[in-house]
Amino acid sequence: MRRDLCQRLFIDMDGVLVDFNGPVLRKYGKSPEPPEMWTIYEACGVDRNTLFNDMSYDEWLGLPKTPECDQILEICTRAFDPRNIFILSSPLFHACDPKVLAAKHEWIWTHMPEPFRHQSFIGVSKFGAAHPNSVLLDDHSRQTTEFFSEGGSALLLPRKWNTPNWDRDLGNWLETSLDIWRQGAGHTYHITGHSCDKKAIEV
Repeated sequence: MRRDLCQRLFIDMDGVLVDFNGPVLRKYGKSPEPPEMWTIYEACGVDRNTLFNDMSYDEWLGLPKTPECDQILEICTRAFDPRNIFILSSPLFHACDPKVLAAKHEWIWTHMPEPFRHQSFIGVSKFGAAHPNSVLLDDHSRQTTEFFSEGGSALLLPRKWNTPNWDRDLGNWLETSLDIWRQGAGHTYHITGHSCDKKAIEV
C-alpha cells in the first residue's frame, strides 16, 4: 500500500540546500572542508554568539547553494507534488533575528524556483510541523529526532558531521529513503545514513 502522493515534505535550508559551513569556515581562516562536528562555531574556533552576531545581512544572503541543492529539489519534485513541498528553516538561536529572517527570505526568492518562493517557514521549532503524513529532510540529528518523536517521519541527510559513512551517492540515498517512506503506509520512519527506525502510526 502506497502513501497518497499529496503528503507533505519539509526541506531544511542550511546544510541541505544552503552551503553555510564553507563560507563561514573560510571567513575564520579554516579549511572549507566539511567539519566532523555539527557545532560550526567550534570548528571555527569562536563561541556561538561571536560567530552569529558577526554574520551580516549580506553574508547570510551571499551563502551559495550546496552542490546537491538542485539535485535534491529535482528528486523531491519527482516524488511529491511541488505544491506539497515546503522549505523549513530554523537558524539556530537567531531564528527571531529580523536580519536573519529577512536575509533567508530573500535568499529563497533569489535562488529557489517557483513555487518554493511562496512555500517557506522560518522559526524555532520544526517539530511543530510533524504529523503522521509529513516527512522532514534535515542534516541535524536533533531536528530529525524531535520531528520523529512528535509523530512525523524524518530523513537525516548524510553529512560528515552526522554519520560515519557520509561520503556517498546522496541522490541514490534520497530516492531510496523517500521510496521507503512513501510505501510504508501505517508507519513513521527515522532514516539516517546508517539506520532506519520505524514505528506504527497510532490512530
